[in-house]
Amino acid sequence: MTERQKIEDRIQAIKQEISALGTMRKGSLSKQKRAWGKSYWHLSYYHRGKGHTAYICEEDIERVREELENYRRFQELCRMLIDYSLEAACLPGRQLNRGESRL
Repeated sequence: MTERQKIEDRIQAIKQEISALGTMRKGSLSKQKRAWGKSYWHLSYYHRGKGHTAYICEEDIERVREELENYRRFQELCRMLIDYSLEAACLPGRQLNRGESRL
């Protein structure tokens, strides 16, 4: 198997893993405590340049944690996809797809 084919196989595997990810949510989850002792879950995140916060009820914590982990994994996979794509683009003898320009 050529180096190009190995890289293309890795790219396809990453794309499949991305498509298998479930619902995603970005941000950070923390448990806050009120002055009178009662605690609650707080999600904070930025989207389109604006800060947002949300209160998360106890029964949704596991689902929100999974969504946060899916988003982190998505970011990691995107970084890997870009790395492999750049590596493939730099290999000699690369064929251009229609509509693609050589930069």
